[in-house]
Amino acid sequence: MSRLSCLIATLGPVGYLPAPGTWGTLCAVPVMYALHASFNSRLVDIFVALCVFIAVYAVDTALPYFEGQKDPSQIVIDEFVGFAWLSCLLPLDPILYVAGFFLFRFFDIVKPFGIKDIESYEGTWGIIFDDIYAATYAALCVWSLIYILSL
Repeated sequence: MSRLSCLIATLGPVGYLPAPGTWGTLCAVPVMYALHASFNSRLVDIFVALCVFIAVYAVDTALPYFEGQKDPSQIVIDEFVGFAWLSCLLPLDPILYVAGFFLFRFFDIVKPFGIKDIESYEGTWGIIFDDIYAATYAALCVWSLIYILSL
């Protein structure tokens, strides 16, 4: 089971690419766009909630195999889950998904507004939930842009 957890946590080979967090996020973009385009939003929300639970379990199980690293860069399921969360907060529009992608990466990398505090939580919770916070801030920015541009 631990091997499977490592595969899930790293999204297979994705976690070993250069800039793995960006690639992990990019994996989520077409998946979430296709899911939102094809299914009822409640089903997608359930899928995302299930992804969060799977990610928590996978990261918790895989973390010991990364020998003392607090937030191993190879673990990218958190970026996938972060963007999946963000996609549930956005209208289905390719331009807004692109804006959300860049804003999410910005907030995930820079970690302003308390995101750094969330990341400092030990283990799995810090790894997963800093990305959910970053996604929430990205959604707020996208909605602010929508509001400003609609005036």
